[in-house]
Amino acid sequence: MSGILGPLSRGLDAITALNDHYYKLSIDEQKAMSLMQRIQYYNWTFETICVLIFASIYLVFEFGVKYNTKRADKLFEALNWFFLDGLKFARAGFSHKDGSKTRYVKEQNGRWFTTFATGRSSIESIVVKAHYFAWFNPLAMIMERVLAQFFPKLVERDAGEHVKVVIRPNGTWCKDENSPVSAMDDMSKFKFITSIVHKSHMTISREKNYFLSLTHTAESDLLPREYVFMSENNQLNQFFSVYAGRLLSDVLPKCAHFLQFIAFTDLPEERPVTDKLWESTQSPRCVIHCSSISRDSDIELLKELVSIMVEVYDTVTREIVNKESSVFLTQDLLKRSVQLRKTELAKIIRIMEQVEREMAMEKKAEEERKKRQEQRNTLGSDQLSKMDQKMKEKRERRRKNKMAGRM
Repeated sequence: MSGILGPLSRGLDAITALNDHYYKLSIDEQKAMSLMQRIQYYNWTFETICVLIFASIYLVFEFGVKYNTKRADKLFEALNWFFLDGLKFARAGFSHKDGSKTRYVKEQNGRWFTTFATGRSSIESIVVKAHYFAWFNPLAMIMERVLAQFFPKLVERDAGEHVKVVIRPNGTWCKDENSPVSAMDDMSKFKFITSIVHKSHMTISREKNYFLSLTHTAESDLLPREYVFMSENNQLNQFFSVYAGRLLSDVLPKCAHFLQFIAFTDLPEERPVTDKLWESTQSPRCVIHCSSISRDSDIELLKELVSIMVEVYDTVTREIVNKESSVFLTQDLLKRSVQLRKTELAKIIRIMEQVEREMAMEKKAEEERKKRQEQRNTLGSDQLSKMDQKMKEKRERRRKNKMAGRM
């Protein structure tokens, strides 16, 4: 404690010493001085430093907020116009209660930004989330990074700067505005996992995404050397070459510096711990996960990635709805996907049953302890001695039986 209070005390003494000459003035001497003379005579060093510190904190905060907001404005303005004009969504962005429009929703002082698009054939929605560092609070940002090194469990799951696009299909197909809408019988054909993952992000992607932890890794000549396939079975690797050939040949090589993975999946990011969560968290979707994007060229590449994935859902939905012979996602192909989900659900149920048994045993043991304690409270000293002797003899018999069994 003295190691802390000592320097603190010396610091306070040094601050007080700055104006020793002022405090030593008598009351009459101070009264004789004008206001301007007092201001000039007083040493304002400490106050000036405090003002400069507060001003610096304010300027850093304003810079950080405006910096993140400027990046979000650039990204989401381009994406929203692309959703409306390029992909023909009926709505993009959000509306306030007063009817005004906004391109995105900002959360946590400008660390998280979200936009949304909906109203289109084949696609239920597109959600884009961007996460930026807390540039408005450098000290907290440094502390977060230090904690991440030593206590990763205490740090936010998606702590790094990134952009994530989630595209959800709706199973409906409409050729144009004047054509009737056709719908799939169910969404089971979209229940599979196949992905393209950057090699430098394979490990961390598996750790952070439960659905990727269930996949097998495979390299292929079809992919740029920076990427690998990660699918629940190798046959599904062909999904990208069948429906997104342009992605493999033209776009992926240009995106290697920011694209971490593209995945088609129906399973959640976090492993479900109950059968109810297993059922409620399944949602077919395409996930595009990137590092932070700010350059115009990178935004254009992201738009092209989104466009290709939307085209994939358009084509797959049309083939399934119209029952075309060229459909790739056949029942035979998806049999292994169905079996994988049954196996994972069985694992979850086994763990649940084990936890329930352990909790029941703990509850029973606690009730027995309470019962013994109540008996002890009601028995006399002689009866307690007899009961302790019986318990001791019982334990001794058990020990001897175990020894005999080993021999």
